[in-house]
Amino acid sequence: MAKTRKKQSAPEGPVQALLSLSPLAGPQVHQFWEMQERLLKEAETFSKHWFERRHTAARTGLQTTAAMFETCTSDPAAAGKALHDWQMQSAERITEDVQEWIDLCTRSAELFASAEVAVNRETMETVSETIKDAGHRHATPV
Repeated sequence: MAKTRKKQSAPEGPVQALLSLSPLAGPQVHQFWEMQERLLKEAETFSKHWFERRHTAARTGLQTTAAMFETCTSDPAAAGKALHDWQMQSAERITEDVQEWIDLCTRSAELFASAEVAVNRETMETVSETIKDAGHRHATPV
C-alpha cells in the first residue's frame, strides 16, 4: 500500500510566501526584489539615453564626413569647421554621458540607503510586535 502525503497548501500570494519564510527575512527578501526592479529601470533609462546619443553621433558623423568631402578641395576651412563642430557636439554628448552616469550612481545610492532604512524600520516593528505578543502570553500557574 502506497503512503500518501498530505499536500501542503501554498501561500496565497508573493507577500505571504515571503513572510512565511520568516517574519524577519520576509521584508529583506521583498526589499531585495523591489531594489532589483528600481535599479533595472534606472539602468535601462541610462542605457536608452546613451544609445540615443551614440546614434546621434553616428548619424551626424556621416553627415559631417559627407560635408567635409564635398568641401575639402574647394573650401578646406569649411571642411575644418564642419569637423570642429561635430567634435564639439561629441564633447557635449560625452559630458551628458558623464553627468547621467553620476546621476545614475547617485540615485542608486539613494535607493539603497532609503531601502535599508525602510526595511530596517519594518524589521524593528516586526520584532517589537513579536515581543509585545510574547509579553501578553502568560504561563498559567499549576
